[in-house]
Amino acid sequence: MRTNNVRQPIRRLRQGVLAAVAVAVLAGCTALPSRGTGPARQTYLLQWPEGLQVRASGTHRACHTLLVSSPRAASGFAGTGMAYSQTPYRISYFAYNQWVDAPGRMLEPLLVQALDRSGLFSAVVPAPAPVAADLRLDTEVLQLTQAFSDHRSAVHFDLRVRLFELKRGTVLADRLIRAEERAEAETPGAGAAAANRALRPLLRAVVETVGAPLAAGRVGCGGG
Repeated sequence: MRTNNVRQPIRRLRQGVLAAVAVAVLAGCTALPSRGTGPARQTYLLQWPEGLQVRASGTHRACHTLLVSSPRAASGFAGTGMAYSQTPYRISYFAYNQWVDAPGRMLEPLLVQALDRSGLFSAVVPAPAPVAADLRLDTEVLQLTQAFSDHRSAVHFDLRVRLFELKRGTVLADRLIRAEERAEAETPGAGAAAANRALRPLLRAVVETVGAPLAAGRVGCGGG
C-alpha cells in the first residue's frame, strides 16, 4: 500500500509537468510573427513613354505586314524579379520589389505599338496571328539590371533585334540595342522609373533598325 501511495504523487507530478509543457508550446506558437508582417511588396510596370513620337521619316510605301514575335529573355530575366548588380558578373533580386510581369511580356505590346505608329507597315500584328505576314521581328531581352557603384545607380536595358524577310528566308537586320539611364536615387522605385525612361531611346532604335532595310530597298512591295 505504501508503494501505491508513493507512485500516485509521482504520476500527478508527471502529468502536471506535461500539462505545463503543452501550455508553454501553445503560448510560443501564438507568439510567432504572422506571415503578413514585413514590408509590403511593390510592383512596377513598363509603360509607353508619355509623348513619345516614333513616326519614321522618308517616303517609304507601307505595303508589308509585320509579325512581332513574343520577346525571348536571357537567363535571369524571364521572371518578374527586379535584378540588380553590385559586382560584375553577379545579379541579385530585390526582396520586396518586382515587375508586375516578365519584362519581355510587358515589352511586347510596346513594340507592336511603336512599329504600328511608325507608319512603316500596312499592318503590325503580334504572334501568333492567322495572317500571311511578309516580315517577322524577333527580339530578346538580354539584360534589364539596376547596377550600383560609387553611391549611384543606373539601369542597363539590352535588347537583341532581328528582322526576317519570310518569303526568301533572309535576315534584313540584326542589331544589339543598348540603353542606359541613370536612376535618380539608389532605390528599386527609382530604378523602375529609369527603366521606363530607357524605353524612349530603345523603342526609337527598334523603329530605326527595322526601317533601315526598307528605306534601302532591300525588300520591295510584293516581296520583290
